[in-house]
Order: sequence, then structure tokens, then C-alpha cells
Amino acid sequence: MSQCKVFTDHKVKTTACCFSPNNVFMVSGDEQGNVKIWWLDEFKIKKEYAGCLGGKINGFGWNDDNDKLLVYGDGKTAYIILILICLYYYLLI
Repeated sequence: MSQCKVFTDHKVKTTACCFSPNNVFMVSGDEQGNVKIWWLDEFKIKKEYAGCLGGKINGFGWNDDNDKLLVYGDGKTAYIILILICLYYYLLI
């Protein structure tokens, strides 16, 4: 039987989410442009970006190395976040 977890930290409607290619992280975004990066092993937020696009988040795209995240939505065309916590994770292995 698979495990199910509900992520409830957004204060407004969540509009997008995406798992990293290595399934270590999940990213979620909301209608106010807030982005949260979740560490799935601990089910905790590891990084937050408030209003990074100035509008609703519509989607995400991870690169194959899991260290860059493209965020797009109704505000600016695109926003790139370098995921430094991935580097920390790989040092633990």
C-alpha cells in the first residue's frame, strides 16, 4: 500500500506542483506567486520564495541535475531558482 501525504502550508489556493526528477523534492506554487520547495524525506519546507513572479504560478520545470528550477506564471515570463539545498543533499550521500 502506498503512503499519502497532504501538504498544507499555502495560505491561498495552490495552482501548481511538480516533483524533482530524483524524487527528493517537490515544489508547489500558489495564486499569489509564492513558491515552496519541500524536502520529501522530512515532509518539511526547505526553501520559500514569496511573490517571485508577481502573479499566479502556472507551472514548473526541473533540469535533469535537480539543481535548477524554472518557474512560470501570470506575472513575469519565467523565473529561475538555483536549488542550493540539492547540493547539500548530495553531500550527505
